[in-house]
Amino acid sequence: MNNGLKVRADQSSGHVWCGPAVLSAALQITTSEAEKIILLCSLRKYMKAVTYAEMCHALASQGVRFFPETFDRENVNCPQLSDWLETREKDLTYLVCITGHWIAVRGNHWVCNMNREARLLEKCPYLEARVRFTIQLLEDRK
Repeated sequence: MNNGLKVRADQSSGHVWCGPAVLSAALQITTSEAEKIILLCSLRKYMKAVTYAEMCHALASQGVRFFPETFDRENVNCPQLSDWLETREKDLTYLVCITGHWIAVRGNHWVCNMNREARLLEKCPYLEARVRFTIQLLEDRK
């Protein structure tokens, strides 16, 4: 069971960036809806990388309560994803930015724009990547 964590790519989306993909998985909306929300919050015309502030703004614009955490960019001791996973509450959803790439994590699973369907964390290729930001959703839409 993957706890419903999946990217809901729709026909109009074409290429899916990681930011809209994880927002889609977390809020259970299509990727084109997620992209529209992020673009409105960022005041940009085109989708590219999604910043931490833009992701927080997008969640807030949808009335989602969350707890953000940042790690010092200059600190080489930012936790690796494998270490950070040990500290989280396993039943909640997290949006995690690792070295400029967003993934969604819930329970034993993770998802991003590359896999679109939840996969087991033990097989995640990003386990040694450094965590820059996390956003813990305080209410889940399972």
